[in-house]
Amino acid sequence: VLEDGRLVDGAGNPWFFGDVGIKDGKIVRVGRVNQRRLETIDAGGRVVSPGFIDGYCHSDLMVLDDPGSEIKLQQGVTTEVVGNCGMTPAPFAPQNLDLLRTYVEPVLGNTGQEWRWETVEQYFDALTEAGPSENVATYVGHGTLRIAVMGFENRPASGEELDRMKGLLEEAFQAGAIGLFLGLMYAPGSYTPREELAELCSVLSRYGGLLATHIRGEGNSLIPSIEEVIWIAERSGVPLQISHLKAAGGGNWGSVTRAMELIERARSRGLDVTCDVYPYTAGSTSLTTLLPPWALEGGVSQTLERLGDPASRGRIKAELRQEQDEWDNLVASTGWDSVYISSLSKESDANLAGKNILEASESRGIDPEDCTMDLLLEQDGKVS
Repeated sequence: VLEDGRLVDGAGNPWFFGDVGIKDGKIVRVGRVNQRRLETIDAGGRVVSPGFIDGYCHSDLMVLDDPGSEIKLQQGVTTEVVGNCGMTPAPFAPQNLDLLRTYVEPVLGNTGQEWRWETVEQYFDALTEAGPSENVATYVGHGTLRIAVMGFENRPASGEELDRMKGLLEEAFQAGAIGLFLGLMYAPGSYTPREELAELCSVLSRYGGLLATHIRGEGNSLIPSIEEVIWIAERSGVPLQISHLKAAGGGNWGSVTRAMELIERARSRGLDVTCDVYPYTAGSTSLTTLLPPWALEGGVSQTLERLGDPASRGRIKAELRQEQDEWDNLVASTGWDSVYISSLSKESDANLAGKNILEASESRGIDPEDCTMDLLLEQDGKVS
């Protein structure tokens, strides 16, 4: 018996003092428990609650390597929701596995596991074999679907390709996936027109799946990006979750109010749309995300070729130095002194971790654009 705890049962009620009775590892009674001849633990007025749900994380691979998940358990988390930002380790096509790994590993990290899963069902099998100490639910990453079927092609899907993506998505729902997650800021998700996304979402409506999204832009294009995903959800008749809602860049601060008005207006029309916010004023992603979308076509290897080509390099530099109408130039809205290097794949530049790009470029005596491209070349594109 856990006695004298402030019980928060998750039902929305205020906390109350009480006991929790546990038998054979399961909770069997909540309230007042007769403690005669029973082992007791005095909670001392501390809060006793069900495990927390981490509704947004990137532990897809980590939970396979560290199934004990002590990091999360020590925070009270007993359920993790993975598959966010359009990046999942499944499903994949073997011929495009290298492309998928270069797409997800800057965010999901590396794994010592052999990638034995091609489908979401096989990924669940690998999870079960690992024996995680917590519950795991997953979305299907839209970027992962696109890579499986058409790699990093910068074009709309053909009818046959869209049908193959819908088939993979349907298989994932049958295996137990909870929804589809769009990562529209990232290539190859950024290459997808909204009509194609709405058609893909028709699968969700048949399975009661949730559409979650990292919207196309969080800077100058915040409002049209919100309008786009609301249109997709309304067109396909599915519930929508807009993740980590924010306005990037000082010039855009305050536009979240307008974004919330759009969400409220959609809710007033009967659309189930919600959003979440994290409590810190920074984002975290791969350094390649700052590059123009065209520079990311074909995957990391082709991106690195462009960074080494003087003509392409000059074009990238010119585009990074001015606002763009077709894509969200976060450098123009936030400045190089707000772009911090958090990790690198090789030890050669480890001293740069924690510095911003402006500081790194000054230490090298070059401009920030060249510094960024040089770093990506030196680190095989793996810079966070």
